[in-house]
Amino acid sequence: MPKRIIEDFTGVKKEVECIGCTITEAGKDVSGYIIETDLFHAHQDYENPISGFVVLSTKRHIKSFDEFTDEEAAEFIVLVRKIRKVQREVLGIETVYFIQEEDTIGSHFHLWFLPRYDWMNDEARFGKKLNSARPVLQYSKTHMKTPENIAKVKEAAEKLRSYFDDLPSIDGRR
Repeated sequence: MPKRIIEDFTGVKKEVECIGCTITEAGKDVSGYIIETDLFHAHQDYENPISGFVVLSTKRHIKSFDEFTDEEAAEFIVLVRKIRKVQREVLGIETVYFIQEEDTIGSHFHLWFLPRYDWMNDEARFGKKLNSARPVLQYSKTHMKTPENIAKVKEAAEKLRSYFDDLPSIDGRR
C-alpha cells in the first residue's frame, strides 16, 4: 500500500501506509482515543475536528459487516450501543448519522458516528440531511481547526474515554 500524508484534527501531519493500522498501533496514545478491545478501536475522528465524532474500527483488515467473525459481530453491536448512549447522555448529542463505506483506503471496516449539530443545518452551505455530510466534513477541516474548537473536541473525547474507563470490560475483555 502506498504511503500518504494525512493531517489529524489538531493539524499534525503524518505519513502513513494504513490509517487504521497507524491508529490501532498508537492505541491509547492516539489523539482522541476512547476505547480499545482485542477486536476494535474507537477514537475521535482522526481528521475532522467535530466534537463527539467517533469512529469505531476493526483491528483486522476487512471491508464489510459480512466479513465479521461471530465474536466481532457480537462485540460490535455492544460497542455501537454503548458509544451512542454515551454520546447522548454525556455529550448531549441528540442526532447522529451512522456512515459506513466499503471502498475506503486501508480496508479497516469502520463506522462513523457523525453528530448532527445546529450549525450543520445551513442548507445553502451544506445541503440537506445526509447530503450535507461531505461538505460538513470538508468545512470542519478548513474552518474548525482553531485552538478553542480543538480543545472542545479533546474535552469531548476525554469525557467519552472516562465513561468507558469506568465501565467493566466489554464481554470480559478490554
